[in-house]
Amino acid sequence: MNSKEFETINMMEVLITKEIQRLAEAADVTVFVRYADSTLKGGPLDFVLVDKELPDSDAELPIRFDFQGLGIWFLCQRTGETFHMRHVIVEIDEQGKFSRGHVGEQEGYWEDFPVYISDERLLGGIIHAQAA
Repeated sequence: MNSKEFETINMMEVLITKEIQRLAEAADVTVFVRYADSTLKGGPLDFVLVDKELPDSDAELPIRFDFQGLGIWFLCQRTGETFHMRHVIVEIDEQGKFSRGHVGEQEGYWEDFPVYISDERLLGGIIHAQAA
């Protein structure tokens, strides 16, 4: 890897980290889920939920890129019975390189929020729609 490629990767990490941090600061609930790859087979390898209203939620959202596989950050703002959520998807290959990424958003009813972060068919649609 030449120094120019290394600088680009570092710059991408810094920019993505800053954006996730910005969105997390404005969010009521944040979630990080990591999978082995975009097939989602085998289920999540990591699941971190930060919700200030839940006493046993995790204390801090991990925002780092030292993993291999697919990482998804969900950053949710709740307004009464509805929510607005942004997601950041990053896939990192075996060599530690970003292979793809995407930022998107959804809105819905708060009672349906768990579906957005756990339903593998819905997640698969979100992940693979961006690759098309």
